[in-house]
Amino acid sequence: MVKFVDSPHVRFVKLDSPSTTPSEDEPNRKKSFLSNPKWRWQSLVLLGFSILFICVLVPFLVKYRRVIQLRYSYNAEGSRIDPSPDINMLISLSGMSTDNYQLTTSGYLVNVPKSVMNNESNRILTPFRIQVGTAVAAINENTSFVNAPITSQIPLVKGSLSWYPFDTYYAKLEVQAVTGTSMYNAGGFKPIQDFKFTVLMPKDDFSWVYKVTLTAPGDFEANVPGIGTIPDPSRGYTSMTLEITRDFNIYTALLFIGIWAVTIAIGYIGSMSVIWKRRPPDNPVIFVSALFAVPTFRNTAPGKPPYGCLFDVFSTYFSIGVIITFLLLVAFAYMKKQKKAGSGKDDDTIPVATLDAGGVAGDVADGGVAADAGVADAGV
Repeated sequence: MVKFVDSPHVRFVKLDSPSTTPSEDEPNRKKSFLSNPKWRWQSLVLLGFSILFICVLVPFLVKYRRVIQLRYSYNAEGSRIDPSPDINMLISLSGMSTDNYQLTTSGYLVNVPKSVMNNESNRILTPFRIQVGTAVAAINENTSFVNAPITSQIPLVKGSLSWYPFDTYYAKLEVQAVTGTSMYNAGGFKPIQDFKFTVLMPKDDFSWVYKVTLTAPGDFEANVPGIGTIPDPSRGYTSMTLEITRDFNIYTALLFIGIWAVTIAIGYIGSMSVIWKRRPPDNPVIFVSALFAVPTFRNTAPGKPPYGCLFDVFSTYFSIGVIITFLLLVAFAYMKKQKKAGSGKDDDTIPVATLDAGGVAGDVADGGVAADAGVADAGV
């Protein structure tokens, strides 16, 4: 508590400690807590973080909840089915790679078609061959293990990593089941009409979303490596178009926001110091740190995107440009030679108020003016 004590000659200020009781001060504390704008802003920040946490947790639990069937099926007619005794082959998609632009397929013959076996289904009467992608397996009665996997690498015909994180790729999966062990042994071949297969696609893939459709005439501009362009049942040939799209990852969005946050912060600090001169330029070490931090932070992006992709065009390039610009401006301003002070000597004397003969305290300012006047008279 501040009390003013007046005197005819001198004015003193007396400081006393407050004497309020805790019971009297409690309502004021509650009132100040509710009316304080800082607490309102703090509550908004906490609410925003809570909403972000819920928005991340709920989709994760819904999408990646415990499932019994980890992979789902697709057959040539486009309907989802479960493996059954009528299915002859399971084809699994995996190993999607943007390093060599290839997709791995593995075919497993689970049931030999009945049309190539005897009535007792214990002997293969007609040799046949199955093509899955770029791999072929010829099977006859002397084949020791008919269920051996048929693994092949399918090239990605369309798509580019330059569109990261919105990149989409297209590949062509070809499957053919015909009689005969060779296409060019002049023995002819016939399609196996009762051959059925199912394509298994990852359902819980963190990186990719798969879509399989029968190949349409306009899906590919030219023939891709294979034996045909569109499905042809008369030759036992099925062609499917695989569309692989990068799955949305919230970490990529947070990475984008983080880079822009660094850019805005560096731009604000630099402009306030160099352009608006709100404060003297500081040591530019913060700009050097940001110059190394942004590329390191960017390298944590899922999928290892190359430099120069769409993500960099909208964030990294601009961020590095802003950091370099203000790094140089702040460095030049920080090392700029200061202007010399005036030639006149500074008067470091601190005037002290004294009491005159009448007991009246002389004002500090008046004393200074009187001293200046005395110096002027002496000079005259």
